[in-house]
Amino acid sequence: MPGLQFSTALITGASSGIGEAIARELAKQNVAMVLVARSGGKLESLAAELSAGGLKVIPIAQDLLAGNADEVLWNELEKRNIKIDLLINNAGFGGYGFFHESPIEKQIEMIDLNIKALVKLTYRFLPPMITKNHGAVMNVSSTASFQPVPFMAAYAATKAFVTNFTVALSSEYQDTPIRFIALCPGRTKTNFQVAAGSQKVRIRSRAATPKQVAHVAVKALRRNNHIAIEGFMNYAMIHLQRFFPRWFILKIAYKIFKPKNIHQ
Repeated sequence: MPGLQFSTALITGASSGIGEAIARELAKQNVAMVLVARSGGKLESLAAELSAGGLKVIPIAQDLLAGNADEVLWNELEKRNIKIDLLINNAGFGGYGFFHESPIEKQIEMIDLNIKALVKLTYRFLPPMITKNHGAVMNVSSTASFQPVPFMAAYAATKAFVTNFTVALSSEYQDTPIRFIALCPGRTKTNFQVAAGSQKVRIRSRAATPKQVAHVAVKALRRNNHIAIEGFMNYAMIHLQRFFPRWFILKIAYKIFKPKNIHQ
């Protein structure tokens, strides 16, 4: 099978989880990379491992919640004369529980990272792709983007933005070779679950490994997919819900995500 036709990828949130798994898969495809995350130590370790065979892998520790993070990152790459033709916006986090019980500052940070940082980076790195008539943007969304999710209200709403934003761009630039892909994993075995607090959900579902999600990501980059959903059951559930009224879907979602300490 031929390798991916990209020279250099920029992956955010690359120090662990899905971002790290995608980096490992791209390394197998001999795609050079710029890895971005807050944790510099983990990034440097991963970059050293992936570059051991001669592949160019550059770690950049950057907090994307900083107001000028996109400008700082862009200027750093310009200084190094690094051109990105594959942008993977993976950085993000979630929250679980009653909306009023989660600190509003944390929820605003989630909106800023999941939406604002993603949009700003896309805006920065898309024009050179258009100029060169080559490139792709993959935005990591979620199966939660396809319906409202009680107890993860703000998170699901941010991912609804990501999926719709990505698919809209895919249509907007359909007359160009630039590709836009919304990668939509379901539950995945990463630190995300613990950080979000969603290990407290009443009903547990199948959880994919980051490697399985990364395989779907690479497959989507090979094909003309606008939306890439990991797992047949996730795919089936997303499409089946179109045949039911929203109140019914919400009722099921409430039962699934209802915290264990609620008995009504």
